[in-house]
Amino acid sequence: MANTRVRDDDESTIVSSVCDAQGPATPLLPETTKVQKLLIITLALATIAFVVALPSYGASTLWVGPGAVILTYTYGITLFVVMHRQKKRPLKNGKDGEKGKRKAPVVTRMPTLVCASLLVPVWAAACAMGLWRVIIEIRESREEMKAVWVALRFVEIMCYIGGGIGLGFVGVSCSRARAQERAAHLQQYPNN
Repeated sequence: MANTRVRDDDESTIVSSVCDAQGPATPLLPETTKVQKLLIITLALATIAFVVALPSYGASTLWVGPGAVILTYTYGITLFVVMHRQKKRPLKNGKDGEKGKRKAPVVTRMPTLVCASLLVPVWAAACAMGLWRVIIEIRESREEMKAVWVALRFVEIMCYIGGGIGLGFVGVSCSRARAQERAAHLQQYPNN
């Protein structure tokens, strides 16, 4: 397996392709790299939110926040694994002029889009529960612990907001990639 890198001076981009005996690797859509970057940011925010929620064992959001973090980690790791496998998989071409069957990129598949869209309300619920708990705790807590506790909850709530927005952008990017893939398919096979 050879790994080649070609530098295009006009656009200052680095294109990487992996070739093996079966043919060239599946090309990545531009939206795929955008989804990868958004997932990294979302997983970083999820990690921060989880660490900040540890002192209260997740009770600050009535365990909705840690649940959102676990679901997001499951979603993100699954997407990374499937994208990595798909990047290594060569294009399948048909024999003797037949159409080759190739699976669509993972970011264009409906389950990817639906899961991202379903996780956004979970993160919004975690944010709402966090705000609700902050309001209650401000009224009932001791004065010396109030500033530290409110600062931790503020960081946690900001991470929930950022994570929800990040997953929303993942959903939008997946939707755009799906539209691009569909348009390319219709252009290549107009009768399908």
